[in-house]
Amino acid sequence: MKDAGLSGHELAVRCGWHRAKSSRIARGITPPSDADIRAWCSACEAACRSSLVIAH
Repeated sequence: MKDAGLSGHELAVRCGWHRAKSSRIARGITPPSDADIRAWCSACEAACRSSLVIAH
């Protein structure tokens, strides 16, 4: 998120989430689903990395 130059609010808007959801995922409170990881990577213009992130 920060490497992509996005704030938590910007990430939430790009993913179609409430900003609290992006905050909970970023802080490790809520584990992201595979769909969340794909949306996050896409929002950060790193969609090609989502499969790698999901695999870990």
